[in-house]
This record gives sequence, structure tokens and C-alpha cells, in this order.
Amino acid sequence: MTNSDTKSQLERSTFTASHQGHADPTATWIVGRDAFGDQAYIMHTVSPAFIAKLGRREEDGILSGLAYATSDDRSIYDFVWFEEFPSSGLFQRLMREAETALRSSRRSADMRDPT
Repeated sequence: MTNSDTKSQLERSTFTASHQGHADPTATWIVGRDAFGDQAYIMHTVSPAFIAKLGRREEDGILSGLAYATSDDRSIYDFVWFEEFPSSGLFQRLMREAETALRSSRRSADMRDPT
């Protein structure tokens, strides 16, 4: 395979991954806020992909009936699944990964803004 063949294959691969609902083919977890409001969200970009709201337990306006309570008194709720809902075991594993992503996101934010 030539360098141009490899480059062409990489470009196709990147295009495909970035246009299947993935903001960045390397980003598995995205944590952020609504640009026009104050609602925080978490998004898992690979299978099983979903987006969900984040909040403090006492502030939750849970519409979906499904919520996950994190160890730091937050909730992940109002899930929107982009494919079939995962098994119970996979859901629990995803939520543990989500907690790790949230902790990492908070540490990154603390390093950017020391105030």
C-alpha cells in the first residue's frame, strides 16, 4: 500500500467516524453545558451511545424515570439512547465510567480556573 493509499483510507475512516454522530472520533466521553442555558450534559459517543442530563439530586427534574445516583451526590438522568438500551451489567459499567469522566472533567476545569 502506498502513502497516498494509506492517507486516502485514513481520510475515509475519519470522515465515516466523524459523521456517525461522533463529535471527535477519539472522544468517548464529552461533558459540557448547554450553550444557551445552564443545563449540564454528559455524552457517550461510542456504542451504546447516549446523552443525559447532569444535576444535583435535589434539583433533578427527571422526566424519563431512569436516573443514576453518583457517589458525589449528583444524578445522571433523562437519558436519550441512540441505539438499544444496554443490559443491566453494561449500564452499571457505563455509569462507573461516566463517574470517572465527570471527575476528570472537574479536575481539568479546576486546572484551567484556579479561582
